[in-house]
Amino acid sequence: MPQIWIFFATGVGGDGVANLLEHSHDVTAWACDGVRPSWRLHRIVDDQVKFWYPPVDANHCFRKGQWFDQQHNSLDPDYERAIASGHRVIASSHDVLLYNLDRSDRQDVLCRDQIKVLIDSRDYLKCYQNSVKKNLITVTDQELTNRAWAETMQVFARYGQVDRSRYDHVFWAEDLYDEEGIQDLLARLDLTIDPAKIAQYLHLRAGGWRDVLGAGSPPPRYQSYFDNGLIHYRSLG
Repeated sequence: MPQIWIFFATGVGGDGVANLLEHSHDVTAWACDGVRPSWRLHRIVDDQVKFWYPPVDANHCFRKGQWFDQQHNSLDPDYERAIASGHRVIASSHDVLLYNLDRSDRQDVLCRDQIKVLIDSRDYLKCYQNSVKKNLITVTDQELTNRAWAETMQVFARYGQVDRSRYDHVFWAEDLYDEEGIQDLLARLDLTIDPAKIAQYLHLRAGGWRDVLGAGSPPPRYQSYFDNGLIHYRSLG
């Protein structure tokens, strides 16, 4: 069974997509503590959820611009067991150029039956704003609204250097904001998900986390505000 890797730049929303795909009937949630997957919410900023997804290694190398070096790093045991058992799993990475994957040890595990999915965006300013706010980063109000500057940032400029022929599938993030786009994603990946889970995911993205989480304890919440030309964040508990 293939392992499906979601490659994306910060702020594009790949962790949410990976989390959604984890709910497929055809996928093994390899890091779910023995229960069916839940919504992996890191925090909520301005009522917008920040998803997270478990890394395949101890050092989070594919999120930090590093390759996997088995002398100084180790694969997640659950992930490695799932691959060895032939389960279909989801993984995520910021390595859109595949530079670090190509240089990594343990290609026998990392690249075994790997399906590569690239998620790009038509709006890098929005991605930058998502990354800033959801990671509680302080920048100036001018930086937060400067489209030309955001589009030249290296993290997004890399998309222009991507060899898309190396990817099995390429999607625009904005096309995954509704059920039609998600059904296209699922069809191309040969996956199925309960429509109720898709509705929950879209409702979470739209700010309806209170309805989805119900009486359960929400993740940490923050409200952004500007002071002296800088964006700051107030904890709401």
